[in-house]
Amino acid sequence: MENTDEEKNRSGVCSIREAFINILLNYINSRGTMLLSLLKASGMDKLKIELRGLRRYFNGECGYEKFDELYFDLKKNTNILDVMGGFIELYDEYIVVTKELLNNLVNLVKSN
Repeated sequence: MENTDEEKNRSGVCSIREAFINILLNYINSRGTMLLSLLKASGMDKLKIELRGLRRYFNGECGYEKFDELYFDLKKNTNILDVMGGFIELYDEYIVVTKELLNNLVNLVKSN
């Protein structure tokens, strides 16, 4: 699948969407199992993840100096990301992930 101009960074080399998903997967690798357990125990279907929790997993992807620059460039183009058949809702200070998608992402990072 080819990236659209809106999905690419300023230099046109890196997909902002893919960079964001990689940051999220690094976060899930570290905290996903615990968060999934809490979500299941609470009986809730969705999890809110604060952007500040994702910032520490940012490593200058796509030439951005700050996570917020990458995130808000991504958010300019969409408020919902389709990932592995599930959806991530993008808000100004947090994202929302369904329990099903979180489970899929946890299983993905565990298998790698």
